[in-house]
Amino acid sequence: MAAKFVLRNVRAITMARRETFLDFFELIFLIMLSLINLTVMLLSRFIRSLPYVLYPYLHPVGLVTLVVTLFSQKFLQLTFLIGSYPRKFMLFRRLEQARTFEEWRDVAAALDDIFGLSAWRREPESTLYNYRNITERLDKLRRAKDIDDPRVVCNTIRTGLIRNMVNIAVPELYNKAFAGTKDLIESYAAQQVISLRYVMQLQTSPPHHTGFNTQAKLDFIRGARQGLGRSTLLFQGGSIFGACHIGVARALYREGLLPRVITGTATGAFVAALLCIRTDNELERFFEGEYLDIMAFEEPRAYHSLDWFHIFSHEDGYGWFQSLLRRIIRCLNEHYFRDHITLQNHVRAALRDITFEEAYSRTKRVLNITLAMSTIGGAPNLLNYITTPHVLIWSACLASNVSFAAEEEVTIWCKSETGKIVPWKPVDNLNLHSWHTFRCRSKESPLRRLPELLNVNHFIISQARPFIIPIFGEATHRPGAKVLARRWKIFHLLYTLSKVEIRCRLRQLDSFYCLPNLLRSILIEENIPGSCIVLLPQISVQDLTKVFNKPTRDTLKHWVLKGERGVWPSMSSLKVRCVLEVELERAFQELTKKLDNNLLTW
Repeated sequence: MAAKFVLRNVRAITMARRETFLDFFELIFLIMLSLINLTVMLLSRFIRSLPYVLYPYLHPVGLVTLVVTLFSQKFLQLTFLIGSYPRKFMLFRRLEQARTFEEWRDVAAALDDIFGLSAWRREPESTLYNYRNITERLDKLRRAKDIDDPRVVCNTIRTGLIRNMVNIAVPELYNKAFAGTKDLIESYAAQQVISLRYVMQLQTSPPHHTGFNTQAKLDFIRGARQGLGRSTLLFQGGSIFGACHIGVARALYREGLLPRVITGTATGAFVAALLCIRTDNELERFFEGEYLDIMAFEEPRAYHSLDWFHIFSHEDGYGWFQSLLRRIIRCLNEHYFRDHITLQNHVRAALRDITFEEAYSRTKRVLNITLAMSTIGGAPNLLNYITTPHVLIWSACLASNVSFAAEEEVTIWCKSETGKIVPWKPVDNLNLHSWHTFRCRSKESPLRRLPELLNVNHFIISQARPFIIPIFGEATHRPGAKVLARRWKIFHLLYTLSKVEIRCRLRQLDSFYCLPNLLRSILIEENIPGSCIVLLPQISVQDLTKVFNKPTRDTLKHWVLKGERGVWPSMSSLKVRCVLEVELERAFQELTKKLDNNLLTW
């Protein structure tokens, strides 16, 4: 049947008239797609018997996309560097091997000088954005501050509360130079912060000579914060690459860009929870090395090990083969690989019995954890301090990571009015699913609740699934991409066309419900209810040899550094998008604290 299906598709395709190169390309692609479907049908029963963590890497389409990921960018770089000067080659190597953002930024600036891109950055003119409008607004903010007129400053900021105003946030402006975008855009973003700080430091008691008083300052901060909206850092998946999320958060924190709204899905829920239960001072210690004690395989000082789904690691008291054999027997008898009780104890030890409301009251960070279930049953699928204030965070993390074979093994716990820990049962049956088998309608997506509850309209997505990199959207930033594409333009064109074609065909198959839920969860990115920027780790072939290593301190440092390196190319874009929001949030928290302590003078 499968062979007849393939032959029937091939005959139907070849009978069509093919007159252009793109038609021929489509013919080849459809033949390949038919062969992939045949392979999927033959291997489906075998694939279902494997642990869900390994699905993406053993699925035929997942393997193909992973191979494209590992070699496409490298091929472009190598073909460009052939025949180039040794200095260029050394700078590219230093850019890839940089260990701090300052080092990466210096090397990127040197590359801009070599390729003549520094002049492009200094020149404000471009057809990609309205540079005249930005120039006028920049001059207006500077003049208003010089003449000490806060009303003009506030009105100018209010009319520009759009992240992509006059196209200053389009990816094309950040994919040319290595070290950043136009100097005019970066100067405008910096001037907004300077002007906002000027308003905050202004003495309004007695009122300013222009009539600007304390109430006007409060109204301005509240209105600007509401008008601009909020960003959320979204940790999506990861499994064995989940430690990259720590690197993403550390890179943002060190540049002062870590949002106060953090969302986690599956493995990302653990990382989000670890961040949101800590204050700023505790986060500093966490990023300096405390995460190693929590996540490393060795016995930590204060916490148990968080052995995240490493099915080939040792279990206490057993060797490598005995541990693997125990997990196989457990999978056959109890339908899941990991010792669920052990994992629960590890997560609970790391997160402690803290509820969503307690975490928010302590840190003022909003933790959101998504669950793979429909809202038709009456229970929320987005857990935070508003929807589920008394739910224990560690149990929500386990529920977000539920395996498709162990959906009945997870119980969500909460604190009662008396402080006693009891099961959380908003309905009789929560009907939890695995993210690999759950298919929800776009209207039921947990992310759609974020704009409604928290005014979130901008998503910073930390994507730890390397097999989705070649076909993910255009929301990723790759500085110097145009420089690398100068040589072998035909290859770059074919690669771009194939990526667009694959994305289009996959969406078509998904619209007709022809993609299995497993394949859909791997290759179809979730619809994001707002603008977004995607941060992707640069995974190499050598990294695949570290996939099943025990999570020691050295391997964790390696993956965390990978996550940081995935942020640095997008840092310029992130600052333009988020620097005003971060400053508004800081000002709002400062004013709120003064109001609570009656320190504001009217």
